[in-house]
Parts: sequence; structure tokens; C-alpha cells
Amino acid sequence: MTHWDSGNATARTVHLNNQYWAVALEGSGIGVWEWDVTANSVVRSSEWNALFGYAEGAVGNSFDEWCALIHPDDRLEARAALQQLVQGENPRCAADYRMRCKDGSYKWIDARGKIVPRTQDGVPLRVFGTHRDITKQKQLEQRLTLQHEVANVLACASGLDNTMAAILQPVCEALGWNEGLLWVVDESAQRLRCRSMWTVSGTASERYGTASRELTFLCGVGLPGRVWASAKPEWIADVTQDLNFPRAALAEQAGFHAAAAFPVRLADRVYAVLEFFHHEILPEDRSLLTTFQAVADQLSQFCAREQAQAEIAATTAELRSVSLAIDAVQGIGEFAHDGTLLMANDNFLNLMGYGLDEVLWQHHRMFCDSVYASSQAYSAFWQKLNRGEFDAGVYRRIGKGGREVWIQASYSPIFDTSGKVSKVMKFAIDITAQKLA
Repeated sequence: MTHWDSGNATARTVHLNNQYWAVALEGSGIGVWEWDVTANSVVRSSEWNALFGYAEGAVGNSFDEWCALIHPDDRLEARAALQQLVQGENPRCAADYRMRCKDGSYKWIDARGKIVPRTQDGVPLRVFGTHRDITKQKQLEQRLTLQHEVANVLACASGLDNTMAAILQPVCEALGWNEGLLWVVDESAQRLRCRSMWTVSGTASERYGTASRELTFLCGVGLPGRVWASAKPEWIADVTQDLNFPRAALAEQAGFHAAAAFPVRLADRVYAVLEFFHHEILPEDRSLLTTFQAVADQLSQFCAREQAQAEIAATTAELRSVSLAIDAVQGIGEFAHDGTLLMANDNFLNLMGYGLDEVLWQHHRMFCDSVYASSQAYSAFWQKLNRGEFDAGVYRRIGKGGREVWIQASYSPIFDTSGKVSKVMKFAIDITAQKLA
């Protein structure tokens, strides 16, 4: 019989387990961290450093230094979730927030944590947790939410300039920017004039927008002029350091740094430029520029239809243009508040593989697997919609013949004149190939 030294065996087991963890986490995009509650220090795995672009030892080990990497808008909520865990209010910590990368950009992460050991008195010693990059998922949700908000604006506003001015607030709020300006081309003077602005209330930046309204720009001058000349979205990481930004001194006084702008086209010319500002220095974000371009395309399509249908009442024209724009690119389903399908467009039917006669008046559960359709989570999903709460995310659905379908979708309750939910509109795009790749 072979006799093993218990201490050596334990060490070998720990070493082997560490190797297994290293192999499992390598390339997974999941970073591991451990918070020593007593010492108030944090250690991170090499995968965590790689996730955010930091070299080994580049981030201090104190808990406060670690928390400083959390986006200022998310920091209070993130720390509260950890404190609730430590104080025993929750058995696990789960939160979504943004962490700053080495290049100054932020990634959305799904943070999970659990207390591993406690003292005999129940005092927590260490918290073990993970960070998983969910930036792409958040960006998709962000685009859907913004598209929904823009659609609401287009459905209710009247007139081209009024509509574009009304877009400023939802774009700022959905994307987390601080101020938006609308510049409209004055064809007679061949200059851009600021027609409207929206800013976070109670800040010094309000004066920046007011001063901007007194200015005009020639084609190619300043950020609005550059967009007018290029007819495409433009990004400046720090306007206070840009050589072609005449308002640099004003921006510095207001605390603005990053700026982005995109054109709204009417026929073959730029009709207007929407310009947005952020208080942080932000490197160019191609995904966000794509989102800006999508909004620009929506507005450009809206302007074209508004011009072509000038004889139609403004609100009717706007609602029709939104419906056509969304129907062209998304699967749309209309459900009664109990989940019965009332209408589906061709994109929806093609996505699920059914004909209209096969799904009309059927319940939404036919597009779900049987386990989920009979679960408490599915019941809660419809209860939430019937309370009038909007829902958006990534969903797994089942098409005709049991085919697995993944969608990025939003479910929007529609209210009747008495304020009750009368139906639910679903807008979806197919991401199956992306999920199964």
C-alpha cells in the first residue's frame, strides 16, 4: 500500500485545481477577483487584467482603488450591492455596471460575488467573484431602447425641426451624454445655425448651449461644419485639444471633453447636424458611431417621407413613417394582453418559419420550449408586461419544427384610453447566427 503525506496531497490538490481553473478561464472573457474584507484588499486574475487591458500590478490592490475603476454613475449602486452581501442581506451579489479600461473606455460587466469563508461568528473574511464582459449585449439593448424612444418621438412630434429637437433628450439619456445641440443649415447664408439644445439641468453646461446659439459655422469649420462637409458621423475624444474646434475655451469652462455629431440628410444634401457632448475624455467608439448613424438614418428617412407626404397631416405622416421604417428591418408581433397573437409581419413569420394562418390567435408560448412556457419565470414575464412595464433583452425562442431561434427584442405594452394595457407590441431582430457561432 502506498502512503501519501496528507499535507503534500492537499498542496497537490490545490495546485491541480488552480491549473484546472486557469485552463477553464483562459480565453473565456471572465475575470476572477477576490476581496479580502479584513485587509480591505483585492487581488485579480491575469484574465481580469487582460479583460480590461491592464498590465500585472498596474491597478492598486486596495478596495477603494478597485472601486475607483467603476463608472461614477454606477459606483454607488455597485458598492451597495457588495455591502448588502457582506452585511448578510443577500446570499450573493449580482449587478451590472461599467468598469474603466486601460485606454479610458468603459466595458459593461456582469458582476457576481459570494462570501467564501466566514468566521465562527459569521463575520465575512473574503468575497470571491467574477466579472464577465456583457458590453455587446448592453449595446444591443441600448440600440433597441433608443430605437424605441426615437420611434415614440417620431410618432408624436410635428414638423422637421421640432422632431429633431425632440430627439436630443432621448439620445442623451439613452446613451449617457450630457448635452445635445441641433444645427440646421441656413441655405441662403450657407451657414449652420443652432436651433435647439437639451442639457442636463442645473449644470454650468447650460451656458455653453446658450453661447452656441449665438454662433454660426461655415461648411468644414468646427465639429458641426465638419459633419456638414463629410456628411458622415464624426467623433472628437477631447474638444479642448482639437485644432478645429472654435468653442474649445467655452467647452473647457463647461467641463466638456468628448463630442460626437451626425448628419440628417434630406434628399441629396445635409439638412441638419445633431451634436452631443460628454464630460469625460472618450476614445472613438465605433459601435456608438454606428448607433448614431442608425438614428441619423431614421431621421433622414423620416425627413424624406415628411417632404414627400406634405399634404398629409403631420402626426399621421410621422406615425406611418415610423411603422414603415421599423417594419422594413424588424420582426413585429402584436399580442393581446393575455399573450394571444393578433398580428405578425412578414419578417416575424419568416424568422419563426410559420405562415400567418398557423400562428394567428395562438398563444405566445408556442414560440417557447415547453419547460420555459410552463415555468414561473414565463408567468412573471407576462405579469410584468400586464403591469405596463417595458421588457427588452436577448431571448431564446423555438421556431417551426423545433428550430432554435435567438432574438434581440423589446416588448412594449400599449395602453387604451383608460390607461390599461390593451396589447403588447414585440420588435425583434434575428441574432441566431451570432449566438450559435
